[in-house]
Amino acid sequence: MIKEAQILIPLLKTLRLQILDIYNSDFSHTLKEDSSPVTEADLFVHEKIISFIKKKFPQDNIISEESTSIVKNKSGNIWVIDPIDGTKEFVNKTGEFSIMIGLLSNGVPEFGLVYLPIKDISYFAKKGEGSYKLEENSLTKLRVNIKEKNITLVRSRNNFKEQDQTIVDVLNIEKFVTLGSIGIKFSSIAENKANLCFYSTPGLGIWDALPSQVILEEAGGYIFDRNGGTLRYDLDKRIMLEGVVGCSCLEIKKKFLDAYSTIK
Repeated sequence: MIKEAQILIPLLKTLRLQILDIYNSDFSHTLKEDSSPVTEADLFVHEKIISFIKKKFPQDNIISEESTSIVKNKSGNIWVIDPIDGTKEFVNKTGEFSIMIGLLSNGVPEFGLVYLPIKDISYFAKKGEGSYKLEENSLTKLRVNIKEKNITLVRSRNNFKEQDQTIVDVLNIEKFVTLGSIGIKFSSIAENKANLCFYSTPGLGIWDALPSQVILEEAGGYIFDRNGGTLRYDLDKRIMLEGVVGCSCLEIKKKFLDAYSTIK
């Protein structure tokens, strides 16, 4: 199994019961400046992962959604963490939240991990080593379906904007899968449950896209910005990405870009 996954997955499994204890309790949440929620679980997972990575990879830098730190030195390894991706799903108790960990190596997406505490499932990938799903000690190599050209869109239960619906209408999409966490959405494309997911407006952080990128690309898929460009991970300003799109094949990528060009 991929070395980084071997190191990190046991940690996440040990945190699982404490996360579920919070999830099943009458917990409260607060709102951050951008009006997104944060819970005790977000902060608990943030602290545990940060502490663990500092011990296991002392030479590496770390950036997390739940911190204000900025990494100015882009060389070497930089861990990018979203302690709870899909906090709204956590608050609403849909179960569709995940822990996301990514690794940039000299600016290049190198490793991605998406862990689902409710189901105890891990999706992970490393550049050049493939993309995998681990469930009940069974390891499956992931590969997108490049032959299916009819679009099945995986979309949010929340935050589906008017512009997004316009793109759906232009593409005449009729098949949908509704999921919460961004990491779960993109992993669903990697395992052939859907073949398109898009966020056509800014709003995603680097911690949302980085793990998803490695998992989807290593499964043979594509991830890009809303204009078809390569995602740029700006660690200096912690700015939001200018839209993120993932799909299973070049034909669907072209269909999306053609549709988006008609509404810009």
